Amino acid sequence: MKRILLSAWMISVICSGLSAGIHPVSTPAEYNDAIKKVQPGDTIKLSNGVWKDFKMVFKGEGTAENPIVLTVETLGLCTIEGESNLRISGNYLVVEGLVFINGHTPTKSVVEFKTSSTEAARYTTMRNCVIDHFNNPGKTTTDNWVNLCGQYNTVEYCYFGGKKNDGTTFIVSPNGEGHTENFHRIYRNYFGMRPKLGANGGETMRIGTSHYSMENSNTIVEGNFFEHCNGEVEIISVKSCGNRIIDNTFWECEGSLVLRHGNQNEVSGNYIIGNGKKYTGGIRIINEGHKIYNNYLSGLTGVDFRGPLVIMNGVPNSPVNRYHQVKDVDIAFNTFMDCALPWQFCVGSDEERSLCPENVRIANNIIYSPGEEELIKVYDCTDGFSFENNVLQSAYGIEKGTGFLDSEIKIRRGNNGMILPLVADAAAGDFNYVKTDIGDRERVEPKAIGAFQLTGKVVSEKEMATNKNCGPGFQWDAKSGREKHEPVIHQVTPGKDNLVKAIRNSGAGDILELADGEYINTRKLLVEHPLTIRARAGAATRPVIKMDEVTANTVVMFEMESGTTLQVDGIALSGNASSAKPTKYAFITGKENNLDHYNLFINNCEIYDFKEEAGAILKAFKTAFIDTLQITNTV
Repeated sequence: MKRILLSAWMISVICSGLSAGIHPVSTPAEYNDAIKKVQPGDTIKLSNGVWKDFKMVFKGEGTAENPIVLTVETLGLCTIEGESNLRISGNYLVVEGLVFINGHTPTKSVVEFKTSSTEAARYTTMRNCVIDHFNNPGKTTTDNWVNLCGQYNTVEYCYFGGKKNDGTTFIVSPNGEGHTENFHRIYRNYFGMRPKLGANGGETMRIGTSHYSMENSNTIVEGNFFEHCNGEVEIISVKSCGNRIIDNTFWECEGSLVLRHGNQNEVSGNYIIGNGKKYTGGIRIINEGHKIYNNYLSGLTGVDFRGPLVIMNGVPNSPVNRYHQVKDVDIAFNTFMDCALPWQFCVGSDEERSLCPENVRIANNIIYSPGEEELIKVYDCTDGFSFENNVLQSAYGIEKGTGFLDSEIKIRRGNNGMILPLVADAAAGDFNYVKTDIGDRERVEPKAIGAFQLTGKVVSEKEMATNKNCGPGFQWDAKSGREKHEPVIHQVTPGKDNLVKAIRNSGAGDILELADGEYINTRKLLVEHPLTIRARAGAATRPVIKMDEVTANTVVMFEMESGTTLQVDGIALSGNASSAKPTKYAFITGKENNLDHYNLFINNCEIYDFKEEAGAILKAFKTAFIDTLQITNTV
């Protein structure tokens, strides 16, 4: 991913010529001295190398023509590590090329667009920056990576990936009662992997707060790429008014774009691609005045709150942090391709959430899900819905009422590789604000149904957001978290502590094959990396693993460290109940506040004679999160 970006501040520096000052710095002390002296048009340049435990404060007063710039000697060769962060305030500032890795913030944010409760950033740009696996070692410790405060700020061409501890990756913060309007732009950023948090608070982005949700933020989230953002059910949680979520791509994300609080938000031009992955969601709607149009949703499998299109029921006289009634919402010109249960209406209906949606217009949409028996599910009354010229197609007989056409859907592949279901019938209704389609092609009369208009001129050269055109303009290989190597198969013979030694000598992903016989262990089997333990092919009986002569007070067979995937196949695990110290736990997770998930797969095994009183086959501590626990064909 390489591009040449001639940014506004570069142009201003070139034009201002000799008046701009360059301040190269190589230590935090030199930086702190330079920041006191900078004038409009000046640049502070951090030298290449590692800057450790660097708590930066970037304050200054630039101008539109001559911003003050904080940058690096060479993009990608200067890293900020250890306990480090950046706080920004002032006007017309630019932050370019900072890379945060191998550490965590000592405060509540890695990058915060304010330096105090009264000093925030305005007209400031952050670009070509990276925050990668910059996690607090405590999973339940809360921090946010970017806290976008102030007004008229831009974050563009950055990479944010690998957040594992509690807290939202990217927050747009309100500025307080009566002056919350932000007018920020979040453009062409790459939001990378975020694993399941296992609790609320794992959003990738939040715009606003419940308390100020009836205030305008006027933030634009445009042309970003979200990949595997699985932290929780909400990928983007909108909690303010007047925002535009436009032209983004959501790729295999286990969650939804959620209009949680606030009114008059726009969701248009987005590609939401699930590729059939489990739990992938679409758009969930609460509150009023929203416009949802020109979106393409494909291969989504999520249900309930993660459905492709979910419209919630509301709470009468709802407090600000609950569910306001859905009112005056347009859902038009969207395409749903191969989605499971594409539309769900009045979701959450119960004694509390008893207000059905009101004045919801659903028009000119296409659902093409030939493998789905049910395309629309209703949980309460739909008197407040109106339908016009929607086209639904399934291999099963679908009963259609007013507002649905019996049109033939033809399939075509678009220039971007997407499969496009198209119909010949014309759109209906007065939607004057829908002037272009998802690809920025002019909507000409008669307007086409669905997200794509194949006639008319292209208004701009807008590209679908991908991992190639989003993120920093220099080569950055996202941190994997663990080194990979080709798995090795180790043959293990029965005997005392032979299995202990084999595990100790194995590498990540290796396979230990056990011959028939007993494997006696005098100490716990510590699994520190992904590992498979299985019976040798053709074994007449299951190899038996047991503990004996153990000196520890609590007898544990397998202890799994953070991030471990352990697969046990075709083995017998004996708790050795007749011994002086019977085994209490077959499997136990680490006790520390671990960041990485566990996975445990047990197949075709026998597990028996473990300590009955207060014992367990699996003991998982509070701070452990198991992504997958799968037990099959096992006694």
